[in-house]
Amino acid sequence: MINKEDIKIRYIIEINEPQTHLLNVKMIVPSIFSTPFKIRMPTWLPGCYTIREYVKSVENLNVFSEHFDQIEIEKICKSGWRIKPKPNQQTIINYSVHCYDLSDDSNYIDEIMAILNPGAFLFYIENARTLPCEIVIKKPASWYLITTALSKIKDSPATYFAENFDRLVDSPILIGNHQIFSFKVNGYMFYVAIAGEAQYDLSKFVLDIEKIVKATLDLMKVPPFKEYIFFVVLTNNYGGLEHLDSTLILLDRKGFQSEKSYKKLLSIFSHEFFHSWNVKAIKPCEFEYYDYLRENYTELLWFSEGFTSYYQSRILLKAKLIDIKTYLEALANRIFNYTQIPGRFYQSAAEASFDAWIKYYKQDFNTDNTTISYYLKGSLIATLLDIELRYLTNGKEGLDDLFQILYKELFLNENRGLSYDELIHYINKIAKKDISEFVNNLVFWE
Repeated sequence: MINKEDIKIRYIIEINEPQTHLLNVKMIVPSIFSTPFKIRMPTWLPGCYTIREYVKSVENLNVFSEHFDQIEIEKICKSGWRIKPKPNQQTIINYSVHCYDLSDDSNYIDEIMAILNPGAFLFYIENARTLPCEIVIKKPASWYLITTALSKIKDSPATYFAENFDRLVDSPILIGNHQIFSFKVNGYMFYVAIAGEAQYDLSKFVLDIEKIVKATLDLMKVPPFKEYIFFVVLTNNYGGLEHLDSTLILLDRKGFQSEKSYKKLLSIFSHEFFHSWNVKAIKPCEFEYYDYLRENYTELLWFSEGFTSYYQSRILLKAKLIDIKTYLEALANRIFNYTQIPGRFYQSAAEASFDAWIKYYKQDFNTDNTTISYYLKGSLIATLLDIELRYLTNGKEGLDDLFQILYKELFLNENRGLSYDELIHYINKIAKKDISEFVNNLVFWE
């Protein structure tokens, strides 16, 4: 008889020789899977709307039973295999992953650290993503720290638990000898894990992150998490990807050299942290259940990303990390930049959102002529909508109130996705009148 607690997918990941950039993975499938099943590897990660084909980095895939009998496998598509298990035995899937892509949505291993996105190197069983998962992490002896938002299993060295595969996907892992700092805001714990070197005022940097957190919590009140981790990698480029209770941020070391570049650097933190509410909690209905194997289309990225871009500056202003002059100059620059893009006449905000997979993430020499950024146009839509709502309510309500009601009604009360029609409904509720034509013209017209 199988113990219900044993019905979980177990992963063991090991870094033996970090200079090779290889991650060794063992996936242990319980014996309850006694008939043929399929394994799949995601092709993209939520928050980064481009197909990445992570399976291309997989090497030396082989499958055995728990008694070391070779098991027959058949490749059925670019990122999936069919496996015929031995009856009443666990199935052991071994493979290696080459990890040398230093980006926010991939995997990287070198002699001093590893930055891992589980969704970019783990297989899952088709139609069994809801099963609980356990991951054991084996690191080089000279590396002292493992940092992740996953729950650590007590009395089990370097063993972590996820209630399902989706939770694994949303939980980056940083391994090495990085620095960790912590602070508490409104009773919630926050951690800043910093890997890499740069010349900067570390105390001021962490304090400024704390100011961003406080300003955001003052706005949104209740967070959708109990603890939160800022993963920070100091390197030569920028990037950021939001997760349920963490964010993975890549920073250019040169960003600390001037006041202007430092403010740009901080805006990544305010942007990614606000995503905890906008897109992780308040999400398009198309994102209620992610399909990791293909594009997930939505016309609402102008809201999820563009409105977040609007708030990244608002939060810095609220935190007193920029002054009103800097804020207005940034707004003027966005307006000017928008007027210089011919593509604004050819693509609406909704179209730009839908085509992110083939346009925004695959830019070429003709991009500005035929497309518009849903980040840029979305932030300007947010600006105009906030002004309109404040005007209609004599300054009593605005975009802040819209986000608070969306968070309460859709996430805290019902935990479901947002449709465009519902968004219009709540906008009208704040405006105390029907302004759908005003919003439609901003969203659907070039």
